[in-house]
Amino acid sequence: MQKGKKIAFVTALAVSALTLGVVGLTFTLDSLRSTYYGRAAEPAVYCADLTFGTKQYTGSTAPSLDSVDSTNLTLTSLDVDHCYHESGGNALRIGSSGNGGSITFRFSEPLIVTKIKVLGYTYNTESSTISVSNGVSSGTFSVSSATIPDISDSSTDSGYVVEDLDGGNLTPSNYLTLSNNGSKHRFNLCKIVFTIGGYTGGDTSSSSSSSSSSSSSSSHTGGGDISLPDWDKEVEIYYEDVDWSLTGVALQRSLSETIKQHTRLTYSELWSAFWETDVRDDGTLWDMYSNVEWRNSGGQCGNYKAEGDCYNREHSVPKSWFNDAYPMYTDLHHLVPTDGYVNNRRGNYPFGEVGSATYTSQNGSKLGSSITPGYSGTVFEPIDEYKGDFARIYFYFVTCYSSHTSWASGSAQNITPNAQLGLNEWSRAMFLRWAEDDPISQKEIDRNNAVYEIQGNRNPFVDNPAAAEAVFNA
Repeated sequence: MQKGKKIAFVTALAVSALTLGVVGLTFTLDSLRSTYYGRAAEPAVYCADLTFGTKQYTGSTAPSLDSVDSTNLTLTSLDVDHCYHESGGNALRIGSSGNGGSITFRFSEPLIVTKIKVLGYTYNTESSTISVSNGVSSGTFSVSSATIPDISDSSTDSGYVVEDLDGGNLTPSNYLTLSNNGSKHRFNLCKIVFTIGGYTGGDTSSSSSSSSSSSSSSSHTGGGDISLPDWDKEVEIYYEDVDWSLTGVALQRSLSETIKQHTRLTYSELWSAFWETDVRDDGTLWDMYSNVEWRNSGGQCGNYKAEGDCYNREHSVPKSWFNDAYPMYTDLHHLVPTDGYVNNRRGNYPFGEVGSATYTSQNGSKLGSSITPGYSGTVFEPIDEYKGDFARIYFYFVTCYSSHTSWASGSAQNITPNAQLGLNEWSRAMFLRWAEDDPISQKEIDRNNAVYEIQGNRNPFVDNPAAAEAVFNA
């Protein structure tokens, strides 16, 4: 897949007031341009992780660089005004002794900072207005008492966000200042997350997935970069408004505009729909959680005590994650028939990779503690044959419903509400791997076509093997 000149983005941890670290200012920006999460990356993808020590900084005295552990970002200075370490609070207090305060991060070369996320808490019961500026654009947010907890866990994703910090100008700046203005307002900064982008130095290329689509040979291109399969005319017309020259969030939004328009089914209609979307050649219902053979003569749940008693309507994206909201509640693209007992064992645990299983179904699906990098909770792992199926279902789901606001909050999910691309980082990396290791099957192609006939929309990640990389690994 050829990629043209564009902006590349990455969200990176940038401040955490923990313990004094060894000087780490040995990484240069050029060294970050070769890899990103273990994959080949384009130039100008930057990560930054700064750790403040326990030394107190008061008045206008700036901390020296050897007091800060900096990884993957070269700084020229850290300038502070009325800031000091919050003893026991794992935070840097911005503002002291009745004064406001500020901290300025100066980079070794100009960067395009497009968004920041600030995590911290207020001092006592006071409120603060925080200003963010990089000389190109600025933003503000208000912080009231106890509205943000003290953050010491890097997996926590809550915080105040200032977006479009560069004003859409894509103009580099060599600094960013965070200010707490106002008498007696004191803000304890726990962490700041930068989203940093930059121009690529030229075209790069990467190979698309080796999986096949409904007609897997690439014979024509979209508006620019993605080689599209040789679709039949109906499918080609369906995607005619999609700008395939885009990547990342921009392509996801373009796809969403097409696929979000579909017929809303009733919950009872799903029973009959499964017999059009999930039937094997031998007439049995396709259950990806179990080896039980379900036939049209019966088997709907009902009550169950063991695997094989009945099948039900499984929300592969658990309905509690989106508060049972429609149209997600009856979207056939993510609803599949599964054994009722196995479905119950899965519950609303996220998909993941199991180390030690506490339960294993007849076909080898497992429940247990995660060994997937980035998550250690309980997960449900489908067998290898269907991992790509579920990955592409999730790619569809977060793309189709990225604009909905019916999400429930919680950390034990694959989906992070309102996050860029909709998936948390460990799930995004895992699903990309699953999609690559388990290419698109004829089963998925047939199911996609059948759902289209019933519901009126398609899963583009089944129709186009290159779409997953183009959106989720751009």
